[in-house]
Amino acid sequence: MITEYIVHERFTRLILIFGGWGTDAHPFMHLRKNGYDILFISDYSGYRDDNEADIIKLQQIVGQYSETIVFAWSFGVRVATTLLERLPAPLRITRRVALNGTPTHVHDLRGIPSATFRGTLAGLSETSVRKFHRRMFATGADYASFAENAPHRPFASLVTELQTFAELPPVENTSVWDIAVISGEDRIFPRENQLRGWEGTETVVLKDAHHFPDMQMLIDRFVVDKQLVAQRFAGATDTYASQATVQHTVADELWQNTVDFLDKEPYNRVPKILEIGVGDGTLTRKYSDFFRKAEITLWDIADVSLPDGVPSSATLRVCDAETTLYNEPDENYDIILSASTIQWFHSPARFISCLGKALAPGGIAAIALYGKGTFREIEATTGRTLSYLTFDRLKKAAIDSGLNELYAAERSYTVSFTGATDLLRHLKLTGVNSLGNGGAGDALKLLRNYPLQSDGTAALTYHPLYLILKK
Repeated sequence: MITEYIVHERFTRLILIFGGWGTDAHPFMHLRKNGYDILFISDYSGYRDDNEADIIKLQQIVGQYSETIVFAWSFGVRVATTLLERLPAPLRITRRVALNGTPTHVHDLRGIPSATFRGTLAGLSETSVRKFHRRMFATGADYASFAENAPHRPFASLVTELQTFAELPPVENTSVWDIAVISGEDRIFPRENQLRGWEGTETVVLKDAHHFPDMQMLIDRFVVDKQLVAQRFAGATDTYASQATVQHTVADELWQNTVDFLDKEPYNRVPKILEIGVGDGTLTRKYSDFFRKAEITLWDIADVSLPDGVPSSATLRVCDAETTLYNEPDENYDIILSASTIQWFHSPARFISCLGKALAPGGIAAIALYGKGTFREIEATTGRTLSYLTFDRLKKAAIDSGLNELYAAERSYTVSFTGATDLLRHLKLTGVNSLGNGGAGDALKLLRNYPLQSDGTAALTYHPLYLILKK
């Protein structure tokens, strides 16, 4: 395998891309994401699933970063699947996205049909490679743009690499992947075969897209700009309390349901409490009076101050909780609380799985986050959204990690504003205006195209999910 950095600014986070057959980094050199290095992997000639050198190499790369997001495209999905299976669990890979490929890479029902693959290999020539590249695109103009930055691969290496994929058996494991993106007009991996291949996995179908991915769009969609999130929430600290009415309601409901499962004196030591996403202390103030003696640790990604009304003995740490929890000692906390935070994580389900490791026996985790349907009006207008998970998937992650469900509920709240301008102001003052890199362009779309009610008001939907779990 060949590795090549597209961006190497020694950021603490990495986007790792497994390319498809015949590619290298040249068609992708334009890719950027604030706060992330970007590394491209290509040329799988001679790859074997049992090659320890590839695992060691990948482990060394990923081990340099506090967080890694993995994308794999086309036949790269097959290679990445077995490598991700074998990587040590503590490595902080928080999201894994498969693009227009399946682990069953050559398969009549769940991959490229066998006859198609054999015909491609048997008739491989420089002319057929050009025809293959053309089939990846919708228009001649799109193909011409690709050709200007085409991969710099000798033809002989393409032959060897395709022979390697002929010898690799299909693999059935799809569980290492969080999301599968499928192009509706893919003429390389048939759409229906991909749908069958990813049955049981969260899928996103891009209706009019073709095989070659708009990788920048996908990065912007599936990689959270955590620096921007921290900056926006830090900037909204002074206005959050007066504007975040739904978040206050969510925190109150979470605590009112949690307190029923708590006892002030259940421990033979001072209870250790961790709150993730302290913000302005909305949730913290609700439970700090309940526990007059407790060791309280507060985490937030934003550079916030210890909120007013919170015990001065509490410890405040500015960190990315999604990756920090991996390094915490086992069974370190008696209670873990979080409200309106972990929907910003790359993998809320994987994070919930980690709660089982972090909680002491008998410990309780009380989590409120937002699920599918949240900000649906913004998604309809701009196409931007977080990757909200289904409730069933979150519950399964909890059960699989040894946590018992004490309480689960979902709600829907709609907030009305006098118009799109008032709504944009609300997003800014609550710090939740960091869904993507659209900037002024997205703001203009919202102002011009936001779906208004018959009375001219603008509605915004929140869909909170509540989970109270016990180890």
